[in-house]
Amino acid sequence: MPPGSSVTELHAGIGVIGLSLAAAPGKDLSQLRLVEVNPAAAEPFSASLGVLRRRQVGGRAGACACGKCCVGLEVAKVPTTLTS
Repeated sequence: MPPGSSVTELHAGIGVIGLSLAAAPGKDLSQLRLVEVNPAAAEPFSASLGVLRRRQVGGRAGACACGKCCVGLEVAKVPTTLTS
């Protein structure tokens, strides 16, 4: 994926793929959007993001390896009934 890419991950779950992209060296993303339909994923996602934020960079505790700690999980609203 070229630097500067804009990425949207659908069915983001706990953020394994999206957060890995955010933390990957040399993958300077212009935007990372993580979308999940299951609201129960929000708590485990927050835990994954917390682990990423606690990584140390250059010996500084609390620094994020990706430098993009503003990522979050968007819980999408899905209709519960289908209409024809």
